[in-house]
Amino acid sequence: MGERGCQRPIETRWATSPQAEARRQQIQLGKTLSEAEPFGDSASLNDRLGRTQRLRDTSSTDFYDYYYNQQWQVLEVRKNGSVNPWKQYVYHPQYVDAIAVRYYDANTSGTGIVEHYYLQDANFNVTAVVDNTGTVKERYAYTPYGEVTVLDADFSSDADNKSDISNELLYTGRRRDPETGLQLNRNRFYAAGLGRWVNRDPADYFDSYNLYQYVLSNPTGLLDASGLGCKVCYNCVLVSSTGGWWKKQCEYSCSEDPSKKRDLKQHGGCNCEDPRIPKVITEGETVRFGGTCRLTYDTCQDFTDPAVDLRNCSRKKCKRDWKARMKKLKKTCSLIPDPIAKRACKAAIRAMTVAMEETCNSCKNP
Repeated sequence: MGERGCQRPIETRWATSPQAEARRQQIQLGKTLSEAEPFGDSASLNDRLGRTQRLRDTSSTDFYDYYYNQQWQVLEVRKNGSVNPWKQYVYHPQYVDAIAVRYYDANTSGTGIVEHYYLQDANFNVTAVVDNTGTVKERYAYTPYGEVTVLDADFSSDADNKSDISNELLYTGRRRDPETGLQLNRNRFYAAGLGRWVNRDPADYFDSYNLYQYVLSNPTGLLDASGLGCKVCYNCVLVSSTGGWWKKQCEYSCSEDPSKKRDLKQHGGCNCEDPRIPKVITEGETVRFGGTCRLTYDTCQDFTDPAVDLRNCSRKKCKRDWKARMKKLKKTCSLIPDPIAKRACKAAIRAMTVAMEETCNSCKNP
């Protein structure tokens, strides 16, 4: 999730950490980026400070050292061990992947440094890079799941669809490896061409039964800068119940459990400090055939990027909309002439109804 609540990283334009140099991770020649270890492994928060990653270009003898800060933002890139940085980055404070400016020294001479300013859309996709005179150097267009088309300043397609200014920060502001096409979102690698993660979700079955699903299949509305979320636990108390013997709707008010800390280790340092994570939520539950509402229970929720409530919806509206869809599907089933196929259609609707009722109950508003 996003780190709006995190401290702004120190601008380290001309300095790199000695700890980073000591903990350099080397990826051997011919080893793909997907085989590299993401930064969200079992390393402690202190181990991630100043973490460095070395990548080799398998089509040449070049190698690159990437220097990261505590928030896993790439601050500096050095090429072939040069004492002069090849690229350096400064970020905006409002979001972890909002890039402000890049200092670019194409020849690593230390004298030919140019400033490149990044323009990003509402999902923090980099749409253009301009120089310090406001002249557009390059533009970018994306599919919903992040496949990029490199454009020239006049919006015409680039001849080889490769950046002419060696820009690697693209979809959602994250780095895209030019060789593999994979994008590192701190804990996992993302494949835009597949629209899915290439690593299992380290948080397991927390907000989806699909461990490789990207942002609940809603890439235009949600972000996931870390490849994870923030786990927050709540104590829930029954506040009302409506309905009869056949079906009863239970409504709960849930307050954050003070005895359980937000999961900082697994979910990336100050991710969980985002002030938009709610301390109080509401939940619904449906019981049938004479069942009674639980008086209390405990639950944990997962919040992903940005730290908005992914279930910020109305239970009543959700169920009303779903009933309207089911009504249309039932009419379709009635038109099926084959009796076996018709029974299968009706069975599928019943299963979908149960599943969607659980989904609607997860909405945080009545």
